[in-house]
Amino acid sequence: MPKFTLIGEHTDIYGKPDGTKVTYELYAEHINDVLEHFDLFIRGCGYNPTGTLDYIEDQTYFGLDPDFGDHGGGSLPEDYPELYESQDIPAGKSSHYFDTGRNK
Repeated sequence: MPKFTLIGEHTDIYGKPDGTKVTYELYAEHINDVLEHFDLFIRGCGYNPTGTLDYIEDQTYFGLDPDFGDHGGGSLPEDYPELYESQDIPAGKSSHYFDTGRNK
């Protein structure tokens, strides 16, 4: 069973330790137990969060949509062919790549 040691050292307004130190040691086998103890630790350090500390799948958190492909919905040159000319422009660059007046 893994052992975890969480340490929170408080500092003054200048960043120097003020002598206040919260140490929390725990043994936990399952991730849910670790998250529960970590929540207790951050509360013991003086924070008062609301909600539940939990893992969320990336697709749920980032809102990835399969319609946008595997790049997470960001814009790629092939998404907007009308803005890019394929001749004389390096792969993956916009049509403004060589526009030195715009790129100052």
